[in-house]
Amino acid sequence: MDNNYISTEEEKKISLDILKKFDSICNAHSIKYFLGYGTLIGAVRHQGFIPWDDDIDVIMFRDEYTKFIKVSKELGEGYECIYFENDSFYLPYMKVVNIHTKVVSQGVNNDINIGIDVFPVDFISNTINDGNIKKQKIAIYEKLMRYSLYNSLKEINSERFDLPRSVFYYIAKILGWKKSAHLYRRKRESLLPHEKTKYVGMYSSFNNSIKPLLELSDLDGEIMMKFEDYEFPCPAGYDHMLRSIYGDYMKLPPEEQRISHSHDAYYIL
Repeated sequence: MDNNYISTEEEKKISLDILKKFDSICNAHSIKYFLGYGTLIGAVRHQGFIPWDDDIDVIMFRDEYTKFIKVSKELGEGYECIYFENDSFYLPYMKVVNIHTKVVSQGVNNDINIGIDVFPVDFISNTINDGNIKKQKIAIYEKLMRYSLYNSLKEINSERFDLPRSVFYYIAKILGWKKSAHLYRRKRESLLPHEKTKYVGMYSSFNNSIKPLLELSDLDGEIMMKFEDYEFPCPAGYDHMLRSIYGDYMKLPPEEQRISHSHDAYYIL
């Protein structure tokens, strides 16, 4: 086996160390965040990683997300904060990564490091109907932003051939990659209210157009939960929030669905 190869257990430890570094900076600057998605389920159901999962997701309101970006230089040597706004990342959310690692998915090195995913929470609407319309539009702009920053049509279609992706690629090529991406970003932001709303959403990630609107009240308070050997902040309304997204999240999925991400990880020497 390659001496640089990182096992799943090692990868979990690296991710957890990144989360602890992220947590320390947030605490130093009074920046609020929560564990989210599968990581939150892991904290509630397993007091750590879901056994077949190896990544870490956190969520934070957009203003807190922006605050972290401003102080992210405090991560120090060996770590980096990458995000769409500084043109270093083609997805519309943030990753905090260990730069001495690399992740190879399906045999392709996409210059991604081991890291934690940080998703911004946006205010959406005070009504379900208006919110559902907005989230569909937001999802379209998020995808356009993503496809605009792909390096080639081959890279788009390597995931799965999709005619709309190819069309977006050619539009982006004509307009200019970064210009197209920032245009779509501005259009997305124009849909978001600046004041607090009853319903919020995390629509800066994959397949979020199918995810339900969340209630702001679920994210009003904070409780600390054990995750592996440490405690991290979680939404006080975690149960209602998780049931809104996943249904009966406490029930283990069938064994055939307990699948980890298909990638290999290596140290960069």
